[in-house]
Amino acid sequence: MGVFANFISGAQPGSVPAGHVDHLLVSVPNAGHNDQAIRRTLKFFKSMGVGTVVAQDSGGFQLYQAEHGAEKKIIIYDPTKTINYNNCLNLTPRHIIETALALKPDIMISLDMPVPKELNKGRQNILFMKNNTFNVRCAREIAASRDKFCPEIRFFIPVQAYDLDQFDYFVRDIGNIRYDGLSLPNRLFTTEKIAFFLLKFYWMGVRQAHVLGTTRFDILATLAYFARNYFDFLSVDATSWMKFANVQVYLRPFSLLDLRLDDKAVIGNSDVNVCDCPWCRGKSFYDIKNMINADKTMFLRAHNVWVTEQAMREFYAHAETPASLKDFLMSKTNRIADINRIFKCLSTIHSVRNILSDAYLKVLYRQMCE
Repeated sequence: MGVFANFISGAQPGSVPAGHVDHLLVSVPNAGHNDQAIRRTLKFFKSMGVGTVVAQDSGGFQLYQAEHGAEKKIIIYDPTKTINYNNCLNLTPRHIIETALALKPDIMISLDMPVPKELNKGRQNILFMKNNTFNVRCAREIAASRDKFCPEIRFFIPVQAYDLDQFDYFVRDIGNIRYDGLSLPNRLFTTEKIAFFLLKFYWMGVRQAHVLGTTRFDILATLAYFARNYFDFLSVDATSWMKFANVQVYLRPFSLLDLRLDDKAVIGNSDVNVCDCPWCRGKSFYDIKNMINADKTMFLRAHNVWVTEQAMREFYAHAETPASLKDFLMSKTNRIADINRIFKCLSTIHSVRNILSDAYLKVLYRQMCE
């Protein structure tokens, strides 16, 4: 039975629910781009008080946005220049290590160039090969610097591969460098793919992992099973707690389905607030809808984090087996199609846990994910 953690990402001073979180994720381009940003981030950490676990993301998402987003930006690679140099985005292993030495996070994630979404297999192969050189070089350089300058910081390496065969290629390329865990981009993967990649990690002997950019119901329920039965540490991060709140969206307990509570929302007679979080107690949806917008936003941020982490705790507590997890989810939500899909995937994995081999894992992966 391992730790199942939710890293709050995208938070700024004054936006953190209830003033404190147990796990916080910051990115190098935002938190470490210059000395002023470093000082501001350290002050932010201090305001959290004692006990917050901090993860430092490298900025791979910002690299992806610069290359593929709506507002493109020139990317350069020069360790002697600043991160934001002449309106260019400049991220190198040196920037990651220097930021880590200043911020002293508990976990540092390697610098990576994310592969874009692509369905065509031939295109996937060439895109993987183009980015793999960068990702391998960064992983190896940061691992060497971590061992030399800050070996106490846990080091996670992002997996930028479309399938298990490409992942094997990446693992061979990074060689025998020392790392503590691996991370997966939710952006590319179905829930089933995430499950089988995690199973592959476990088969390799990796016992710590992070799934980037999601707190979706089906993924959290699936990860709860892995955290309970396979991993020592398994975590997620997302900005959805804040993005939903900013557009006045309330997440329902357990199902995590959204309910709009803006000025134009229509509250039905069947819409009863049954949430028992500290912020919802004694409040109806009408009360929440009619709050001053600034107060409502802060309220929803706190509520959305609380119900997400409540779901994670309860999913974990009932994830001893796929059947026990299914029974609990069925008792709490009407997301029947999602629950049946989760159960099908996890029951397949559960049934082979004692006879698992790499070859058999790949056969199951092709059957379930391709």
